[in-house]
Amino acid sequence: MQPATAGTVLGDFRDATFSQHGVASRFFSRDGKFFVHTEGGDGKLADFEIKYTFRVAPLQQYFVEFPGGGSRA
Repeated sequence: MQPATAGTVLGDFRDATFSQHGVASRFFSRDGKFFVHTEGGDGKLADFEIKYTFRVAPLQQYFVEFPGGGSRA
């Protein structure tokens, strides 16, 4: 587990999109931080900061903290 930085994030955060179960998620960066625009726990679309990365080659997962203390990896 490492903080999400330009040196640790391997994915495409240049407005790349991924769709699953009818939800389109967009990955982007802003001011040196990494974000995903996706559906939150309340069912509404919002921007969530990628806080950490988890990597076991060749897979990388991202940890997102949701309001109220929930999280997803």
